[in-house]
Amino acid sequence: MLHRLFTSLLPSLPGDGKILALDINCENYEIFALLRKLVLLVKFYGSFDFIFVDADKDNYHKRLIDLVKIPGIIGYDNTL
Repeated sequence: MLHRLFTSLLPSLPGDGKILALDINCENYEIFALLRKLVLLVKFYGSFDFIFVDADKDNYHKRLIDLVKIPGIIGYDNTL
């Protein structure tokens, strides 16, 4: 899934833009701990233009709302 997301976002990414992707697949479980730390770091508050969530939507929304810029977008997989 992340590969498709990257290929669709890369053409519109500005020169100084960055994509941060986290996968909580069992093989990459250590990264889940990184996300928890990332959300707690004040220096990241309001620093993301777009956040895409394909995970525990109910629990991540409250944490991610502080990380997205105003106006910014938080997109959720499987939510029409």
